[in-house]
Amino acid sequence: MPGNTGSQLVDSWAALASIPILGVLIGLIFRNRAALSTEILQLTKKLAEHELNVANNRASNSYVKEVEDRVTKLHNKIDGKLDEVLRRMK
Repeated sequence: MPGNTGSQLVDSWAALASIPILGVLIGLIFRNRAALSTEILQLTKKLAEHELNVANNRASNSYVKEVEDRVTKLHNKIDGKLDEVLRRMK
């Protein structure tokens, strides 16, 4: 059974070598998890800032629409008065 002793020795070395490798893999997993968590927090913050910016622009757009409506009404009023003046001149 000397052949078994050699294969057992190789198996023991393989088992011993796999322990640090397993430790490194676990470390990499936790390091990547922390990095991903940080990135997710940053992206969440950027998304919130973008949503606030969009909300502010929408408020501005509604004001612009209101002003546009008022200008259009005034333009139509002036246009009507000019048409009336032109009809009187004929």
